[in-house]
Amino acid sequence: MADINREFVATQLSFAFAGGVRSPVAFNTYWSPLSCSGVFFQPVTLSNGVMLNPDSLIDTLYMQAQLAIRQNRTQELGPIAQILMLLNSRC
Repeated sequence: MADINREFVATQLSFAFAGGVRSPVAFNTYWSPLSCSGVFFQPVTLSNGVMLNPDSLIDTLYMQAQLAIRQNRTQELGPIAQILMLLNSRC
């Protein structure tokens, strides 16, 4: 839980620093594949059927992180936190 909290907050702060989620920079970033940020990892299939892989959009990762937290899908928080950590270390 600490890992997902730390990495999710770091992602939110990065978007805030870029002018907020409605800024053109953040908007364009949301619609970029993770691989554009140099993030590569083995695909992860979540319990809701969504597969996260390097071709997934940052928006998909962000939204799935929010859903996993809200729905308390604890088994998915670790893998999502790892992907967020990779993204945060690049951006």
